[in-house]
Amino acid sequence: MYIGAISEFNQNEDFTLYEERFEQFCLANKIESEKSKTALLLSQVSQDVYNKTLRDLTFPVLPKDKKYEELTAELKTHFSPQVNVYRERIKFYHAFQATDETTTEWHARLRSLAVNCNFSSLEEILKDRFISGMKSGPVLDRIVEEPTSQSLARLMEIAATKELSMTYNDGERINAIGPTRNTQIQETSVPKQTGRHSGDGRAGEPTFMHPRQGTNQTRAWKPAYGRRMENGNASNGGVTCKCCGKKHGGIWRYKEYQCNNCGKIGHLQSVCREVMFRTYVYGCER
Repeated sequence: MYIGAISEFNQNEDFTLYEERFEQFCLANKIESEKSKTALLLSQVSQDVYNKTLRDLTFPVLPKDKKYEELTAELKTHFSPQVNVYRERIKFYHAFQATDETTTEWHARLRSLAVNCNFSSLEEILKDRFISGMKSGPVLDRIVEEPTSQSLARLMEIAATKELSMTYNDGERINAIGPTRNTQIQETSVPKQTGRHSGDGRAGEPTFMHPRQGTNQTRAWKPAYGRRMENGNASNGGVTCKCCGKKHGGIWRYKEYQCNNCGKIGHLQSVCREVMFRTYVYGCER
């Protein structure tokens, strides 16, 4: 009785991969003699492979009379695709971490791309490409603080810990947002504004109405971020950045950061325009 099982080899498979499994099957079942391994291999190839290919490859000698190493060499030549190492390396060096890809997924994909590259020092090359191909953001900022002698395994641990910390902190901020004790907040959906509003509102910008204390009058009020951006555009010394709301020379440091308010990539919470599609009604608690 054999330990485990191995499937039949067919002509649509890569024999190099099949041989790896076959060798482990023989090892688990203590099949060591060349004659036994040859017999087992010939019994595991499909009928089409044996009749239409293997017999032709070994002609005029029958497959059973070939040595085990000779049979595997013939099958590899015929059923293992040839790989262009330089093209595989081009794919490896042109790979970058996707926006929605975790560092663990990025590392696994990078290792998969390196399989056919035949690198002499795989770990060092993997480490360099892992870091240089990472997306911009807090995780990369943390990783580059480590010394170059740090191992890839340790860098993976640091990256995973930083990602987990960011996820936890974002959840804490979302849970902390809510109505105050003396304020009732009612949120309703409103259509996107296209015209000019009353008061001092600008075209395309919503105006928020809230009661003045002691009166039934209302006045137009714009969010703080709107006033900041207007003042920034009106003054000299630079253009107001749409990512952070500050004036600078055009280096968008936060373009890859995730907003803690809407969850989108490309801006900070302080300049999030998601609030433009909400109306808040304020009232005193009785």
